[in-house]
Amino acid sequence: MKITAQEILKKEFDRKMKGYSPIEVDQFLDEIIASMEEGEKEYKAGLSALQTQVDGLISEKAALEAQIDELKAQQEEDKKNQLLLKKALAMSKKKEQDYMEKAQEKVKSLMDAAHSAADQVNREAQTKARQIVMEANESAKKTEAEVEDRVRMMRAMIENQQTSVRESHKKYAEIVQSQKKLLEQYEDLEKAMEAISFRK
Repeated sequence: MKITAQEILKKEFDRKMKGYSPIEVDQFLDEIIASMEEGEKEYKAGLSALQTQVDGLISEKAALEAQIDELKAQQEEDKKNQLLLKKALAMSKKKEQDYMEKAQEKVKSLMDAAHSAADQVNREAQTKARQIVMEANESAKKTEAEVEDRVRMMRAMIENQQTSVRESHKKYAEIVQSQKKLLEQYEDLEKAMEAISFRK
């Protein structure tokens, strides 16, 4: 049966001849009461501290779970963006090929026209034909340069997106590891509280 400090304080004994000294008994009981009250204070303080730690860990766990959910959503969004970028790159390559073919056709057409004109006209016409060829070459180079610039831009975007996805994966792994450690601490505290409750 559990006895509290108040029960000891209120306990009364029958007085008989040649018994124990009432003063010594009272003094000893006072010492027991003081010791028990101090023990109860320490127990309550320890229990309160443990509860505070548990509450803190629960809050941290909830915050980490929210971060994980957010990272999962971001990861899904990154996957979608990566797919879109891959499709955009494929379209860009197709357009690049189309531009190159059209540019080559245009150059060939202009070259053929220039050669035909050079065969039919005099020196002035030949000079004009050379000018046409030069303009055609410049136009072709400009078209090719524009296509190359677009391709470089798309590749840079995809590389940046892939870097972002790798960083998100790394951060996700770190948070999961941190959550595991917090869960282990939480389980240890629960075991400690169960042990204290059992002693009580």
